[in-house]
Amino acid sequence: MVVIKIKVRTKHLIILLFLLLFVISMLSVISHISKLHLKGSGTKTDPYLIESPEQFTRLGDSKFAYYRIEKDLDFSKVKFRPIRYFNGILDGNGKSLLNINIDGTKQFKTAIFLELGKDSKIINLKIENIDILSGLEGAILVHTNNGVIENVTISGNAIINPPVGTYSSLSSDIMDIAVPNYNEEGKDISFSRSSEAKYFNINLIGFAGISFINRGEILNSEFKGKILYSQRAKNSGFILIASGINLYNSREGIIYNSNFEGELNFEVERSLIGGISVYNRGKIQNSGFKGKISVEASDSKNSIYGNYIGGIVYHNGGVTENCKFTGELLGDVVSMVVYNENGALIDTMDAHNLGVTSRIFSSFSIQNYGKILSSKLEGIISANRFGGFVFNNYSSGERVFNCQVDASVTANEIGQIAYFTSEYSLVKLSKIFIRCSNRVVKSFPFIYFGTKSFPDLDKHETGNIMSYNLIETDIKMLKNE
Repeated sequence: MVVIKIKVRTKHLIILLFLLLFVISMLSVISHISKLHLKGSGTKTDPYLIESPEQFTRLGDSKFAYYRIEKDLDFSKVKFRPIRYFNGILDGNGKSLLNINIDGTKQFKTAIFLELGKDSKIINLKIENIDILSGLEGAILVHTNNGVIENVTISGNAIINPPVGTYSSLSSDIMDIAVPNYNEEGKDISFSRSSEAKYFNINLIGFAGISFINRGEILNSEFKGKILYSQRAKNSGFILIASGINLYNSREGIIYNSNFEGELNFEVERSLIGGISVYNRGKIQNSGFKGKISVEASDSKNSIYGNYIGGIVYHNGGVTENCKFTGELLGDVVSMVVYNENGALIDTMDAHNLGVTSRIFSSFSIQNYGKILSSKLEGIISANRFGGFVFNNYSSGERVFNCQVDASVTANEIGQIAYFTSEYSLVKLSKIFIRCSNRVVKSFPFIYFGTKSFPDLDKHETGNIMSYNLIETDIKMLKNE
């Protein structure tokens, strides 16, 4: 009987110990929650107040609420994990997020916020000294923006560090981008949409300075820093896609008065690079790139023209208006906009103090199906082939209107207004001015089409300066025989 009592008391003691441990753990949790408790009620007039890095990392809540950052937050001692989804209004209140470090090399997507919900906003925020390692898809602020990013300034660096081996394809949004039909020596420059069957197996990796996919608005924002590539990929079958601000701007997307200042520097075999955006289907207005884009093949003997750079946009399928590029461009095939599709508009584009070193360069577009209006370029050009205004023009009935190039050009082959490699083309030109000086060329035709040169129109030559003025002229390119 005594033995039984002892057993009962032991059982009770064990239960009491479990209860005590449970109470202690609950007190610890309550204490932790108390420390992270947000002041305010989350309304517009009484927003939740963010006063610590730990509080900031708890923003991922599906319930819509208002938040305001009350002081600068230093993340140097915090292991930062991307916030998967933010639904609300975050007012940075002019405060700074300092020393964020993100290692996303093992993640499919990388950014401070992986997704910003519809009707959500991030405003009046500074991000300073951020360092990001990105794997397959990355951006600094938001991967997928469905809301509004406004008055956000970012400074820091990003390194694209893809895992060695097989790469995953980019988000389905990007899969209609024009991809070059790569060939040796840059012969017969042409493009196919990546959604076509033969491109399904192409591996793509990408990074953008502010937002990877923009379905909302990026307004009055900027990124100052560097985007670099960390290693030579052992698998040469991938294409790097990168931009200073945005990778894909959807039909409803707007980028306004937003700028990049710094450097994009990559050593890869194949790439599609855009200074402001890689693939624009919406509107980009009053925005710019200032700095350097340098893309070189890791194999200096590589004869494939693999690196395509658009100083402003790589593929324009929407409206690009009043945008500027200032700085240097180094790559295989270079222009302000590489591919300008049917129905797309380039208006009031300005390239100033430009320095170019490339195999092929054309001032405003490599492949043009749309309109190019009131644009100008000034700088120093060094290229094997210089395509004047456009390299290939297919915009039947469309116009290249009121454009101007004033450059010092060194090239082996020059097509002053257009350098055509296709059999049939119709280019409509008006109010055109182009002047080149300090040239080292074998020939200097007004139009170059394969081996055939067309007559010079209204040519004026003084010393080593040659200029062309053209008013309302249609030039139909006949089959090259």
